[in-house]
Amino acid sequence: MKPQVIFTLIGIALIGGVIALSSFFIFEKRAVSAITSFEECAQNGFLVLESSPRQCRTPDGRIFIETISVAEQPTQNPVFVNSIKAGATVTSPLTVSGEAQGNWFFEASFPVVLKNEIGETIATGIAQAEGDWMTTDFVPFSTILEFKNLKTQKGNLVFVKDNPSGLPEYGGEFIIPVIIEISK
Repeated sequence: MKPQVIFTLIGIALIGGVIALSSFFIFEKRAVSAITSFEECAQNGFLVLESSPRQCRTPDGRIFIETISVAEQPTQNPVFVNSIKAGATVTSPLTVSGEAQGNWFFEASFPVVLKNEIGETIATGIAQAEGDWMTTDFVPFSTILEFKNLKTQKGNLVFVKDNPSGLPEYGGEFIIPVIIEISK
């Protein structure tokens, strides 16, 4: 075979490969953007965070939260919030109160973070124990979060188990989905 023919065949094969790869990435991007629920996200094999409730994150940064019916909820949540219900609309200043297991506190506090739908932090606060926190029982807590929000959007109120060791086996999160309203 002539070198010219060989180079032509190689060129055609390379162009075909580039077209096939481009089609794959375009299809993959379309498939990711078509995901609209936790179940679809998990079924496509994307990262599922073991929080309560579980969350699934797509490569484009969107987070989907698992919907759990009352019957499926664990009987022993580590945090009970009495000031905000799942799906509630929240505004600044946001008073958060409830009870958490004593082992969620370190030096009588643990972090509370308000995040938007893509995981950006809107506000942070420190939940302060309102009683003896060196126990395995539930301890009352409260905090106030202040924030400026530019648009109404979905978000999550994240209660973070204080973990000074940094070891993942001692960490934990409890998440309440909320609607973050425009600050006035």
